[in-house]
Amino acid sequence: KNKVNINYKYKNNINALNSVKVNYKIKPIKNVLLTGSTGFLGCNLLNQLLLTTNYTVYLLIRSESKEQALKRIVEKFHYYFDIDLMSIYSSRIIALSSDIEKNDLGISKSDYQVLVSTIDSIIHAAALTKHYGNYADFYSANVQATINLLTLAELTSFKDFHYISTHSILNQYSKINEEVFHENSLLHSIEKQPNVYIQTKHAAELEVLNYRSKNVITNIYRVGNLAFIASNYRVQQNIEDNAFISRINSLLTMQTIAKEIGCEEISPADITAQAIIALFDKQELNNGIYHVFNPYKCNIADYLLKNKKLAFKMLAIDEFIDKIVVDLSRPEKRPIIERFLLHQGWLEGECLTLTKVNILQEKTNTILLNMGFIWSPNEEVHEWKKLKEYLSLALKRWPTGIFAIWYPIKDRWSIDKNLTKLTAELSQPFVRLECCPLLDDVPYRLNGTGMCVINPPWLLAEDIRPIANKLAKVFGA
Repeated sequence: KNKVNINYKYKNNINALNSVKVNYKIKPIKNVLLTGSTGFLGCNLLNQLLLTTNYTVYLLIRSESKEQALKRIVEKFHYYFDIDLMSIYSSRIIALSSDIEKNDLGISKSDYQVLVSTIDSIIHAAALTKHYGNYADFYSANVQATINLLTLAELTSFKDFHYISTHSILNQYSKINEEVFHENSLLHSIEKQPNVYIQTKHAAELEVLNYRSKNVITNIYRVGNLAFIASNYRVQQNIEDNAFISRINSLLTMQTIAKEIGCEEISPADITAQAIIALFDKQELNNGIYHVFNPYKCNIADYLLKNKKLAFKMLAIDEFIDKIVVDLSRPEKRPIIERFLLHQGWLEGECLTLTKVNILQEKTNTILLNMGFIWSPNEEVHEWKKLKEYLSLALKRWPTGIFAIWYPIKDRWSIDKNLTKLTAELSQPFVRLECCPLLDDVPYRLNGTGMCVINPPWLLAEDIRPIANKLAKVFGA
């Protein structure tokens, strides 16, 4: 009965959000402090802050000196985005050598006071994410560091704090038969969780919530499996620390999969960062918890089974578990199988009988939709490749055929890159027609639309120009 009442209230909350168009007000922010900028999500958050806002960004980076701190972020930014950070954004980047696990964040008293008087908002994305190791190390990195940053937030004028968490603290097995969690759900204790990363991320969330009693505005963003960057297909540099990749490697080792674990949530790091930056500076969204991950599941089993080179087999869940038991007895496979069990929440035998939770995110997605942000199925990441294959086949059968490709304009860089590559590989005449009434560098919304016509009719571009000019006036393009 209580569960029904809670879900009824949640649905009413969603209906209320859907019925009112909110014009979100942006906080009067000028200076943002970001941690974890050399990490996968943190670097993408930095990129989105630079692309979509005018804020000055202060970076706390573990290093021996400010010069080394700057060198680290410049190298990392170039690795992920092929961009010379300082040649474009030098006036908006301030890097400090820091150790956020230490008192005063491991910086000088004078630098600390500068942060107190200057910083308007803190985004805390730094974390130890290996999922295994010594609890004391994880507590220091994930909990104590969070407390130290909350202490700083309490001293600033806006007292604005944003914590990047993980949906893994909910996406485990629960002994209390709690099947549904949403953004407003209260967390139950997971102290017996064998995964020290999840333990300490949960403990840090509790600290973040506690600081609301000290008048610190705190938001929590629970993110998903950050597997790659959608715009350029880059993956995490220290890929061995990625939990999702670790699970895939385990499956590759076993060459088997079960239907029950075949679907995975995969959230591109850049799209996740876009959503967080869209949310964090809105006055109406203070003191909230947001589930920021892709609602579209990806069927990993289909991908693996279709690849004939991998020779994968689909097993019933009981046969799959038997296979795990066999592989655990083999010394060369045991370490990676144990990692798989850890990430699945199966490291302790009792976990296999527990109830899998369901994580709702309609509230977050409704708010994002009101801002013009829409998650896309992961299949869209591969659409350009499929498009080239289909067009090549079609042109082979009908070389003079006219083909029109419609596309949304969200990320100008990605559109130009993919269309340039596509048209070059097809080696056919083409015309691009676009209507873009909004700035084309805000990737979380629909800024305009375009069409690329392969083998266009004679004088198409000239004939359509008068119509395009009239449309431009109507839409203000």
